Amino acid sequence: MSPIGTATSVSVADWVTLEDLYRDPFPIYERLRSEAPVAWIPAAGRYFVTALRRRRRHRAGPGDLLRRRGQLTAENSHGSHDGPQGRPGARSGTRMGRMLELRAERSDPAGALRPYPSCSRTMTGCPAPPSPATDRFRSRVAGNRNDRTRPSTTTRRDTRARPQESARRVQCRPSMILVLGASGYTGLAVTRALAARGMEVRGFIRNADAAAGVRAAGAGEIVVGDLLDLRAVEAAAKGVDGIFFIGPRFLAEEAALAKAVIDIAVRAGTRRFVLSGVYHPSIRALVNHRSKRDTKDHLYQTDLEFTVLQPARFMHGLLLSSWTRIVEEGLLDDAFAADVKMAYVDYCDVAEVAAIAFCEDRLVRGTFELSADGQHTLHEVAAALSATLNRSVRAERVALLDYSPAGSLLTNPYSADGFRRLRSYYDRHGFHGGNSLVLAAILGRAPNDFAAFWRTDQERLQHQSIPTLTTRLPTTIDQEMGPT
Repeated sequence: MSPIGTATSVSVADWVTLEDLYRDPFPIYERLRSEAPVAWIPAAGRYFVTALRRRRRHRAGPGDLLRRRGQLTAENSHGSHDGPQGRPGARSGTRMGRMLELRAERSDPAGALRPYPSCSRTMTGCPAPPSPATDRFRSRVAGNRNDRTRPSTTTRRDTRARPQESARRVQCRPSMILVLGASGYTGLAVTRALAARGMEVRGFIRNADAAAGVRAAGAGEIVVGDLLDLRAVEAAAKGVDGIFFIGPRFLAEEAALAKAVIDIAVRAGTRRFVLSGVYHPSIRALVNHRSKRDTKDHLYQTDLEFTVLQPARFMHGLLLSSWTRIVEEGLLDDAFAADVKMAYVDYCDVAEVAAIAFCEDRLVRGTFELSADGQHTLHEVAAALSATLNRSVRAERVALLDYSPAGSLLTNPYSADGFRRLRSYYDRHGFHGGNSLVLAAILGRAPNDFAAFWRTDQERLQHQSIPTLTTRLPTTIDQEMGPT
């Protein structure tokens, strides 16, 4: 649907979207009020009139508009009222005055209006004789006022009724996002989520052999380099609109590295920065949480449009670490006590939130704890897997040396101490949480549970390489698969 008539001076506000109107209409109204008090909104198929000051309490109908036309033009001829933009015309303080001016502009967009029987002379602001275009406009006004029950697919009610469908329809303006550590599980998930929303991705990876997989996930550009090489990171950040960063696990220099990447984003003129941190960063007993707190403190001091994500323990970290034994022995093993409760999250849900943070404005300068619903013991997770796989799966706590994700961590004194502290804390207290309100509100749907995670990620689990104790894991964010 388009504005009526072929020649018109009414502004067309094609920058207005239904999603923006639903999320926060008031900035849009303010801009329309200053730039185009009467504007055609293609997305809504409606005229928006945003600069009216009513002089009368009742709402004038089309009949009132026509009956008062002579009176208004007589007032204008004596200069008692000025129309919009400082020229004589219909009274700017009334709805019918605005509509009369709109009719006049439609019938003679040049502004040199023809004489009309009720005008004593030809003058700007005197309404022209009705034309087919103005008749159609008058009918449309009457229909909009009198038919309040007409169904519409663009009503606010319909958008609220299906928030998940609305979220899926949102497509971003093409923007280049730098994903650091794009070849790891988390980086690939973010890359896929960004590509699904029409954004361009520049993937930063350590190993060139992973380039094909990153491209298949949706990255249009690949940069090979080491995250600890800040010159390589700074070169990769040139010309990007946003940066996604998740810190290396148990790296002694993590806070310093993260601060340096944030400073690179500032120097490069990057607009948005999405940081993937940890759930409950205030837990002081965990050294990896301490570095995340320092990173956030530095980020909050910048003018970047930041979004901080604080995800619970990753579902994929638990299953990847014991996938081989799940398949071969029906054994779900973990380094932590099997009877303590923990909060989990599917990182694909977190990746979708990261994409929303880059694509939309509603998460800017926000910090969000993200978790699936509920707390689960290892025995409960094993029972859920048994029902999903149609086979018996039991849970078991294994020795630290037999826990594959700890392999590279135990070779470094700092990371070994940090992981042992993590294990001791989890064994005593678990990892409490499991409130899914924030994640569900952002996604517009219920977050994935273990069954949904398994259904969507089964193929990737089967083909994901599992590090062993004899494998030296590089200290990069490509290997963020252990517990948070």
